[in-house]
Amino acid sequence: CTHLARVTGRQGFARESLRFIDRAAEAARHQRSPALHALISLRQALAHAQLGDDVAFRSTITTARRELDRGPHESNPTWTKFVRNSEITGYEAMARALLGATDQATRLYCEVLDDTARSPRDLTYYRALLAGTLVQAGDHDQAISHGLTVLSDLSTTMTSVRVLRELRPVRDAAGAAGTGAAEFCDRFDTAARALSTV
Repeated sequence: CTHLARVTGRQGFARESLRFIDRAAEAARHQRSPALHALISLRQALAHAQLGDDVAFRSTITTARRELDRGPHESNPTWTKFVRNSEITGYEAMARALLGATDQATRLYCEVLDDTARSPRDLTYYRALLAGTLVQAGDHDQAISHGLTVLSDLSTTMTSVRVLRELRPVRDAAGAAGTGAAEFCDRFDTAARALSTV
């Protein structure tokens, strides 16, 4: 629902997301897993940012960090292994971009990309988010540079419509940009055609 709110601009989806997350928090309230509670707080933080509520966003992102600071716990489900400090930083970057703080978002995305323990798939996705945020900040040349790296990664590590969706703003802005714009457009269009046949 939070994703639908972002792509459609309809805030009702973000409010629906918070209702679902509140139900998850209620269901998990007796669970001891710090990773699970951190993940729930991350989802809340992003929904609050989508709704433009900076205060609630900051409160829930802080809660997520505090939960994770409790350390590893035997009750953490195996599927929460991805919940680490750089995941919280990535969510904070997404939220900052939603709230219009593109400089902060860019810096935070770069911190996520420094985490070499993350999977290539994750790093590709976060680089695509960085490229989209750079367009939002008006830095088209850097956005295209990161976008070209993403498209190179797509050809070797994964095929993802989700990643291309994050690169769409870069493609839309590339006509007004300089270095690498034509190459980016060609490679983006080729990847989009290939994925449409999958």
